[in-house]
This record gives sequence, structure tokens and C-alpha cells, in this order.
Amino acid sequence: MRVGFYDLFTVTQDGISPKVPIQIGGMVLTPGVTFVAGVLFEGISLADYVGNDVEITVDLENQVHIIKGFY
Repeated sequence: MRVGFYDLFTVTQDGISPKVPIQIGGMVLTPGVTFVAGVLFEGISLADYVGNDVEITVDLENQVHIIKGFY
């Protein structure tokens, strides 16, 4: 499913924070976690994709949005 970056993340002057539980590779990020540009998750800097669309699947059992790629 293709969704907008801002559907999943909030971007502020303090950094980027997930709005919903997000899984990138084997790592899960939950709302309340804030990180700055340059932090890598599974080798990916999310700051590089701010504003882009994101390909996800949703694990309905755990309500985790699994990132598959970026557009």
C-alpha cells in the first residue's frame, strides 16, 4: 500500500517521530521516539525521504506498519 510520508511521521525542528508503530527491517519504532537527520535504520536515513511516498504493509495483529520501500 502506498501512503504519504506525513501519514506515518511527524517532522519538527527537533527531528522525526513516527505517528504509528513502524517497522524497518527488524527494528520497530513507536510513537514518542524522535530521531534526527543522519540516524540510520537498517542502513536507511529516513530524513532522505521526507515528503516522499512510502510503500508499506500493515501487520493487523500487532498494528505495525512495515516499510517496504520509498518512492
